[in-house]
Amino acid sequence: MRIGGHSCGVFGWLLAVCMVSGMGGCSFFRAGWEGRSPGHDVPILPPAASSALERRGFRPAGLLPMNAPRSAWWCVRPVRVPGNRMAAAVGWYHEWIATPDREAGADFYGSESVRGGWPTSPWSLLRPLYVINHKGASKGSDVWCRPIQGHDYERLQEELKPGRPAGRLIFPFHNCNTWVRGVIRRSRAAEPSAP
Repeated sequence: MRIGGHSCGVFGWLLAVCMVSGMGGCSFFRAGWEGRSPGHDVPILPPAASSALERRGFRPAGLLPMNAPRSAWWCVRPVRVPGNRMAAAVGWYHEWIATPDREAGADFYGSESVRGGWPTSPWSLLRPLYVINHKGASKGSDVWCRPIQGHDYERLQEELKPGRPAGRLIFPFHNCNTWVRGVIRRSRAAEPSAP
C-alpha cells in the first residue's frame, strides 16, 4: 500500500486513517464483533458481506450438520486484524476445510491453530506455510461454511494432515484462501476411493 500514490485504494486509505486515529471513532473497523443477530449467536456482518456469502452458498456454521459422516465443509471467517469488518465487506476472510475427523488450514508453522491474522513477526512472511490443525475453529460464532461436493474423502483427509507443506505466503497469489481452493481441486481430481 503506497500512501503517497493512487495505488492504495479505498480500503487501504480507510484502514490507514483508522489505524492512525487509534480506531477511536471507527466502529466499523473495530476488531471485535459488537452485534449479534436476533435469535441465535451469529455475529452481524456488514450486510454486503453476509449477502455475498449467502450468494456463494455459505451459511452460518452453527446452523449446519457439520458432523454428518464423510461430509466436507469450506469454512470462512473474518480475519483477525484491525478492520476485520471492512475486510469482510470486501471479501477478505480466513479460510480452511472442516470434516467430521479434521479441520485444517494453511498458516505459519507453530502458529495458533485458528489465528488467521497478521503474522506475529514481519520475518514470518519469509517462512513457508504449513497445514495447521484448526480443530474447533468451525464452532466460532463468526464462522460461515458451505458443503464441498464431489470430493474424494480419503484424499481430502490426506491433504488435511497437519504439518504438510502448504507453500509460501505470497499475498494475494498464495495464502490460506488459495490453499483451500487447491485442496478442493485436488480432492475432486482424485480417483474415487473404493468403498
